[in-house]
Amino acid sequence: MGRRRRPLTGTLLTLAACVCFVAPGRAQSTQPAATTRSVAPTSRPATPELPERVMRLLARVKDFSFNYDSPGYYALLRHMKRGGRSPGHATEPVFVKDWGDLLARPSDFRGEPITIEGIIGRNKDPHTHRKHRDLGQFWQIELHRSGQPLTCTVIFTTDVGDLPVGDLLRLTGYFVLVRNYKSRTQKVMQSAVIVAVGPKMVTRTAPRSSGGDKKLDWKWIVAAIVFGMLIVVIVLRRSAAAAGRGRTYAGTLHAEHGAPFSLADELADWAEPTNDETGSDPEPRTRE
Repeated sequence: MGRRRRPLTGTLLTLAACVCFVAPGRAQSTQPAATTRSVAPTSRPATPELPERVMRLLARVKDFSFNYDSPGYYALLRHMKRGGRSPGHATEPVFVKDWGDLLARPSDFRGEPITIEGIIGRNKDPHTHRKHRDLGQFWQIELHRSGQPLTCTVIFTTDVGDLPVGDLLRLTGYFVLVRNYKSRTQKVMQSAVIVAVGPKMVTRTAPRSSGGDKKLDWKWIVAAIVFGMLIVVIVLRRSAAAAGRGRTYAGTLHAEHGAPFSLADELADWAEPTNDETGSDPEPRTRE
């Protein structure tokens, strides 16, 4: 009887051990992983980064209008110009890989710090808002990405005028709204309006020429100069040869036919002095 209980006891101990190992694993799997958010926030943080007044005005913003001239937008600009910290200083930014999320659920992102990446399609000159000139200058950049249903209009509070068109830009800013605008073909399109302090990372999509490329360019320049000099030398030689064949020397000149009359006697008489010029006949001189 005791021998039969030993296998049963061993089986029970093995099952208990398995339960002990599985239970902690299930408990750990229910804990959220500490990773960067890449989707729309499902709930507002307990303490948002922006002041309550700014968030309240942003909540009144209307999406899909043809301008973003709203009290909430200007309240956000004023807050950031008056010493507001960079977006994402207190709340982990949402990395928006698919810009379609902004188009589908703009209210979920309003006033929240988000991170996006896009190609600079246009870098406008600095401007001031006519009704709020006290805010100072702002810089505007248009971003685009292939396969995205909308573009991004980024308003910077610091100077970004040196960012060239075509570079890949990564930034973190506060999402404001989705606006409508008309393209050159008068087609209504959408753009997400984001306010940021400055770019986080800039990647050149067309790198500058390296040192090896510069040497190659100089070789081509030197070769072109040498080739041009050879052409000039050949042309000068041919010109000199042609001039030599057509040159005439004075010793080889001769008349084609004789003169109809001779003026030699008349010239001799004209050259000989007369008595009127000397006053007497000329006498030959003799040596002593």
